[in-house]
Amino acid sequence: MTDKTENKRKEYFDQYWRYGSAMRNWLVAFGIGLCALIMSDRASNMGWDEKRLVIDLAGLGLIIQFVLALRKKILYWYMYRGTENELFRETRRYCWSKKMSGKFWIDIIADVATVVFYCCSVIIMRNSIDGFIQR
Repeated sequence: MTDKTENKRKEYFDQYWRYGSAMRNWLVAFGIGLCALIMSDRASNMGWDEKRLVIDLAGLGLIIQFVLALRKKILYWYMYRGTENELFRETRRYCWSKKMSGKFWIDIIADVATVVFYCCSVIIMRNSIDGFIQR
């Protein structure tokens, strides 16, 4: 691989990492915001069952994002250890991490599932709260 190709590759990965981190932060903040909003006065007209469903859906989205972040932290720690320790590259943890770090579809499914849960929460809130938008 040429230096120019390697630089482009690094540049694309850096952009992916920045946008991926921003999206993950946004998804977590949105989930926490949903839970806070549901406990506020704006949701006083909602029934307990509706509130619980919104909190459950938002909580599922938060859990998915937490698990995804934890997965990445573990994978990339093992990958980093492999760069520092040649013997570690022989371990199952390193081999598993190397294999799993390329599974981008896991991130996509997790993010789509989180957005679906959040959208369902917002729709339930919108349909349940009288004058939600006007307040």
